[in-house]
Amino acid sequence: EALEAQITQWEAEHGALQAQINAAGDDYTRIQTLAAALAELEASLDEAFDRWSELAERAENGEN
Repeated sequence: EALEAQITQWEAEHGALQAQINAAGDDYTRIQTLAAALAELEASLDEAFDRWSELAERAENGEN
């Protein structure tokens, strides 16, 4: 449940960062900063989704 909540939070942050990038216009420094934060967040999300898949597979197989 904690992982699911974290994923939900990170997905919301992802959307907010995307919106900020879209609104940044010609402020390339801001876009670069936001893009770096977005890349870090996407890496965290990828790891969380991998973990989620692993846990789901274990649950299907009856493992702890």
